[in-house]
Amino acid sequence: MAVSTTYSTAGSGLWLCPVGVTSVQAECWGGGGGGQQTSASTGGRGGGGGEYALDTVGVTPGRLYAWNVASAAGNSTFAGDTLTVRGHGGKSGSTGGSGGTGSINATHFDGGSGGRGASRGGGGGGSSAGTAAAGNNGSDSPGNFGGAGGTAPAGGGSGGEGAGALFPFASSPGTAPGGGGGAGGGSLEPGASGGAHGQVRLTYDLTAQPVIPYFPAGYAPLHSDFDGWIQAPLAFLTSRVVFRAELSNALSLTNNVNTLIPFNNVLEDPFSGWNPGASQWLCPAGYGGLYNVTLTVSAQSNSSNPVLESRIGIDSAAYLYTVCKTVTPNGGPAGLASGSQPVQLFGGADSVQGYAIVIGASGAVATNAGQRCTLTIEWSAL
Repeated sequence: MAVSTTYSTAGSGLWLCPVGVTSVQAECWGGGGGGQQTSASTGGRGGGGGEYALDTVGVTPGRLYAWNVASAAGNSTFAGDTLTVRGHGGKSGSTGGSGGTGSINATHFDGGSGGRGASRGGGGGGSSAGTAAAGNNGSDSPGNFGGAGGTAPAGGGSGGEGAGALFPFASSPGTAPGGGGGAGGGSLEPGASGGAHGQVRLTYDLTAQPVIPYFPAGYAPLHSDFDGWIQAPLAFLTSRVVFRAELSNALSLTNNVNTLIPFNNVLEDPFSGWNPGASQWLCPAGYGGLYNVTLTVSAQSNSSNPVLESRIGIDSAAYLYTVCKTVTPNGGPAGLASGSQPVQLFGGADSVQGYAIVIGASGAVATNAGQRCTLTIEWSAL
């Protein structure tokens, strides 16, 4: 079963290689360059689009691998055991506006270049490359009008429009992944816009989640069942769906406001479902079912006995469940709100977050770093 993990927020992190995975198809889009803003009356040049690169990378189960999603004009990378996939960023309009290029990976396509400015119009940004084609160039300004951004091929991000004295009056940024930003239309026109961030996508094959055997009364296991249990008695444990994380520092809670808990220490995540940018865990594709979610929050009161609640959110808090509530005594020991909630999750679609809220406090209340906020998600049944 093929599973894809996409990182689309600028930043870096680590991917934990799941059990049984020895190779991964890594795709990287470089960031788009920002459009140029000149001090002269002539419009600037649009930013170049990011490059696309793809390769099959050897990995080792249980190891952590570094990925980086570029911000504007930067390079996006994924480093395997012996090979790194790198999508180069496009140049800013002020440094030429050329599209990202230079990858040595098995498959790679260049980003489009930014358009040139003219009179009081800025050039359009170049699009990033797509998964099967190079990016398209941004249009040159025809005079007092801004140039159009390059249209992205499938899988890429389009370039932004340049600003013009007549139309459009403001430039626009590139769209992700990797579109170049539109240029400003000179000293009298609105400013230039930035390029879009890049992207990293990992695709790999996972073995199917084993099913706990069930036998109706009067029916015995088959010989083939016994053979499987003898040959791989720990198969369920090594491929189980589980997630555990904690917050190692204190978090300030505003009275009567749901506060998303940014767990910063992932303890267990064999299916690499954690997205640190959104502070949420995505149920892996193909592994939908009933999950038991446990959340623990602790806080020290600074007012007259406010109530502390731990809550879990499904799909960016579209659904909120209060798993525990407790009173935090003023001046006494920290209140502890810890509880569990069974939830039905759809693989590849539903995500889980942890929230904390304090009600009735006179000011901000801090979670207790000594009793860390923890989140545990465990597959329970199909």
